[in-house]
Amino acid sequence: MDSFLRYIQESQSVENWQLFRLSAHELTHLLSALRQQPCTLSEIKLTSRPGSHLLLFKDHETVLVVTEPSTASPSPFRCYQNPNSVAYTTDIKTISMFLSAWSAPGDVADILHTSQANQKDVSPLLILLDGARHQANLELECQTHQALQIENALEQDGETLFEFFGGKVRKLLNPDYIEIQAENPSDYWTGRSNGWVWRHSPYSGQLLSVILSPRSTPLIYRRETPFFVEDPTSSKEIMNGALVSLMNFKSGFLLPLSFQGNRLGILKLFYTENLVPIERDYQALEQFRLGMALLLYHTRLHLRAQRLATIDGLTNLFNHWFFRDQLRKEFQRARRYRKKMSLIMIDIDDFKLFNDTYGHLAGDKALSEVAATIRKSVRDIDFVARYGGEEFALILPEINAKNGLIVAEKIRKAVEARTYATDETQSKGTMTISCGVTDNSDAKGPDDLIERADRALYWVKKHGRNLVRVETMGQEE
Repeated sequence: MDSFLRYIQESQSVENWQLFRLSAHELTHLLSALRQQPCTLSEIKLTSRPGSHLLLFKDHETVLVVTEPSTASPSPFRCYQNPNSVAYTTDIKTISMFLSAWSAPGDVADILHTSQANQKDVSPLLILLDGARHQANLELECQTHQALQIENALEQDGETLFEFFGGKVRKLLNPDYIEIQAENPSDYWTGRSNGWVWRHSPYSGQLLSVILSPRSTPLIYRRETPFFVEDPTSSKEIMNGALVSLMNFKSGFLLPLSFQGNRLGILKLFYTENLVPIERDYQALEQFRLGMALLLYHTRLHLRAQRLATIDGLTNLFNHWFFRDQLRKEFQRARRYRKKMSLIMIDIDDFKLFNDTYGHLAGDKALSEVAATIRKSVRDIDFVARYGGEEFALILPEINAKNGLIVAEKIRKAVEARTYATDETQSKGTMTISCGVTDNSDAKGPDDLIERADRALYWVKKHGRNLVRVETMGQEE
């Protein structure tokens, strides 16, 4: 057995032990205070286990104190400075079994058989140990509460929101890998489809995800408690264990995020260490899980309410105001990660003539059908908005102008190919669109993109309509 704490956790007498964690500085003070007590002390030297201690105290109680550094029994919480695990017990049988298992010298074991004084008094040793344990537990609880402070979470969405959630996790736990598998990603990040996950990983740029088996997801939700994954490579809950092993994950936790019966997502935390979680770790993780679920739930409610004001009622696309806000965010994101993005401006050709010919009711219906055609012609992550009147705007993340031209041409052909009901007799009308395309090459800001796409669109309007044109910095196509 490579860890005292792991041995205790797996023993049948684990309920006779008290377990907690202290920083290296706090442990030094505790051991110093214990050694100063008027009692018999036997300390077992552990040359093969640097930083670990086995101390057997005897006043009118026999107390075995076991300590070891985080290298032997890592904690999932990283809020400690050089954390150490501490375990102590006064149960004679448990002490005897432990000392026997770890080959304690005979003179140490003899202490167990000496007579004890009046046991009605409370041992100063236990007062010190119980006080240190309660203080350590209180500090962990405070750290967890502090990590869950809401700040301005409700005002965020998209990438900044998930970075915010990830920051909460790293502040308290700081695992080597974080993955948030949201039930409805588009509730938090516009355009993200079901199955999309957010990751914080040292393996940047690699599309590697911890995939749960179909049976495990509902089971994890039903448990409603943190689930410890002792070995990710062989766990039945994980489908791609062999691939996960390449990331050198040794252990982890799966935290179901649900509130009042609403399944919100699963938080996946993995470490490159063999964690040895204790009962207090599970309690703090449960506290953190509930806090994260509540935060996620209220964020979803807020964003849904906010988006009701961002949707165009006729076309069910996003409106002009929300488009400008998303364009600003996507432009900043593309600049930050040095990615391309494209903007397409679309205008329905001769829409006034269609309205005058068939009436405004037919025009409204045709407008919504054109919107639906555009939406079906692009990816889930692409942002489609009604810019105003019969104009539409599309934001294409990680697409350059050349590929944006291909997308625009696909949309143009799709709109031209269909017919539109014009009245109760179901007579059919046709429509065409004009498109202007640009990308963020050398653009100073979002307004540059709009101006370029508008110029390309106006050129098409002057040169026959039903065309697609690209304009980038100094280039037209």
